[in-house]
Order: sequence, then C-alpha cells, then structure tokens
Amino acid sequence: MTPIINSRDDLDALRGTDAYPDALRAILGATTTWINDAAAGQPPQWRQVSVGETLAWLDLTLEDLLQECAAAGIATTNPPSPAVSSPTPSLTELKTQKRAALANLRWKVETGGITVGGITLPTDERTRSNLHAKYTLAKENSNVTCVWKLGDGSFVTLSNATIQSAAHAVHDHVQACFDHEAALAAQIDAVVDEAALAAIDIEVGWPS
Repeated sequence: MTPIINSRDDLDALRGTDAYPDALRAILGATTTWINDAAAGQPPQWRQVSVGETLAWLDLTLEDLLQECAAAGIATTNPPSPAVSSPTPSLTELKTQKRAALANLRWKVETGGITVGGITLPTDERTRSNLHAKYTLAKENSNVTCVWKLGDGSFVTLSNATIQSAAHAVHDHVQACFDHEAALAAQIDAVVDEAALAAIDIEVGWPS
C-alpha cells in the first residue's frame, strides 16, 4: 500500500526504502498529464506538464520529480497511446442518431412558445396543463377570465375568448410539431444509403 504523503519530509523519509518508488509513481500519476501540441491532423507531439498545486506543496518542480523518478528507474516518458479509431457507424446506427436529433429538435420547438394575439405564451407541459384547465372553465362559463404572467415578469388579463383561442393555438402548435417529426422520421426510415440520409434536413419546416 502506498503511504500517504502530506509533505516533502514524508517523501524524503521514504527515500531508500521499497515504498519510495511507489510513492513517486503515485505523485507522478496525480500531478502530471500529457498534452498534444501538434496541429489538427498532424502526428501527435506530446508534452508532459504538471497539474494542480501538489508539486509546489511538496516543494517539487516537475523537473525535480522526473529526475527523482528516473533515478528510481521509473519510466516517465510514455505519452498516451494513439487513440483507436471508432468503427464507421452502420446506416442503421446513423438513422438512430438522426432520429434522436430529430426528437430533440421537435421538443425544443414544441416547448419554445408561440405568440397569440400579441401575447407570447410558453408551451412547456406545465403551461399547457394550466391553460387547458382554464380553457375548460372558460367553456363552461363565459364570464371566466384569468391573469397571466408573461415571460418578462409582467401580467396581462386574458379574456374568455383569448383563453379559448390560446388553448386551441397551443394545441395546434404542439400537434404540428409532432406531425412534422413523424413525416421526417418516415423519410429517415425509408432511405437506403448514407447520401440520402444526409440529404434530409431536419432543421427546416417546423411551425413557428
């Protein structure tokens, strides 16, 4: 077990013992990392650097530590191995990735809000549930109105007619978002090659 090193004295006390190399390895692993100075696309040019304040706390520089490790026979010049290239994803995997991106985009548009009669309304699930409850009351009683808090913190009174039109508008907006997602998803599922899949632009055509 590597002893706990709280100070330079603790490290020096281990010098010449079997625990000393293990202590150096622990310090090396905890206080240094490798960075690649090469430009993108060029062969890696690894450089070992210190991280954090532990070396200063132990009254050591990176050079001191590397020299101590070299004297103890500890290799310190092994940069990371080249990253193994990920296998090229299959068409099925690419379709799954695009479907996931499509669903995420639909959610953003769906909950991004709409403007009804000059009033901007959120379209998140909580707002939709609240608006639906007010819509039910407004249909039952023509005298029902409500005070609505806007995104900027101000308040506006929604008339009975505005409550009902807003509820319908929000419903239509959400349904249009799902309809558009379903249409694009069908296109994604139908393609038979990567070029056709890449040609499907999931960013356009959403309700505003």
